[in-house]
Formats: sequence, C-alpha cells, structure tokens
Amino acid sequence: MDPLSILVDAEEREQLHSAIARLPETERLVIRMVRLSGFSERDTARCMGLRTPKVTAALARAQAMLKARLAS
Repeated sequence: MDPLSILVDAEEREQLHSAIARLPETERLVIRMVRLSGFSERDTARCMGLRTPKVTAALARAQAMLKARLAS
C-alpha cells in the first residue's frame, strides 16, 4: 500500500471513531460491540441488559447517524 493510501485510511478511521464518539451512549455502545468487536446482537443485548429488538433498533439508528455524519 502506498503512503497516500495509508494516510487516507488513517484519516477515514479517525473520522469514523470521532463520529462514533459523538453518538448517544446506547447507540455508541451497540455499534462498538456489534460492528467493531464482533458481538452478536443477542450477546450485546444480554451484556447491556436490553432486549434484542432494542439492540437491533439502536444499531440501525447508529448506522444511520454515522452514515449521515460521514456523508457531510
């Protein structure tokens, strides 16, 4: 990989992590557990003391918020 690609990838990762940090707490935890750490939605729900449908909804909200923030 060339140095420019490495720099662009690093900047994109930083933007993503910054956008995740600004999410509401539930959405932030869910996106980190499911998308970044690889937990299932069911295991995430169990760890957070939530029902699986609530985790699924929070994940959808988080992804929509991130998409909107990263598109602007």
